[in-house]
Amino acid sequence: MRMLVMHKPETEDLGVSELVMVDVKFWSISTQARTKALNIPSHRTVCLQFTVDARGRMHPPLPPSFAGNAFVLSSLLCTAAELDRLPLAAVVLRIQAAKRAVTHAYVARYIATLGEAPRTSLPPLPELTMVSDWTKTPYHRVDFGAGEAAYVAPLATPMPQAAYFMQSPSEAGRVDVRIGLPEKTLRAFETYFLHGF
Repeated sequence: MRMLVMHKPETEDLGVSELVMVDVKFWSISTQARTKALNIPSHRTVCLQFTVDARGRMHPPLPPSFAGNAFVLSSLLCTAAELDRLPLAAVVLRIQAAKRAVTHAYVARYIATLGEAPRTSLPPLPELTMVSDWTKTPYHRVDFGAGEAAYVAPLATPMPQAAYFMQSPSEAGRVDVRIGLPEKTLRAFETYFLHGF
């Protein structure tokens, strides 16, 4: 979150949530690190997928008492080189446009497509970054009868390209990111992600 403060003036008139800022910065930095670690050419298309709450976008909307998940995925595409050159505000505007495009018709098509799709898992896609916001659920406070857990996280990400933003159990307001990566790229990714390019 500290690196986001440096870019705040560029986006403060856009009405941007902290989560969108984290999405943008994480996608940018992780794409740079991943393309270097996996030798992905900069002309290749990279994709950010993120969840959009579908509750209020359906007609009729789901009632406030609905307690299940109700989301669809939305995507943003560009080349790795373009993402590297784009100003932060331009990426934010594209994410906001992609979220606005999620309408009742979009949700209906999404549901229909899921119903028609074969039940197979996707292969690892190194150009894809999926982000999922778990920051509103304090998993580290779960209690199975013996007191709060020291830490709770998925053992393995269901999709290797998924990143989960979670509340930090050790520092209030901090966001921990859990990301799945192929084992052979961990050292290179860590070097590029944490120490620059």
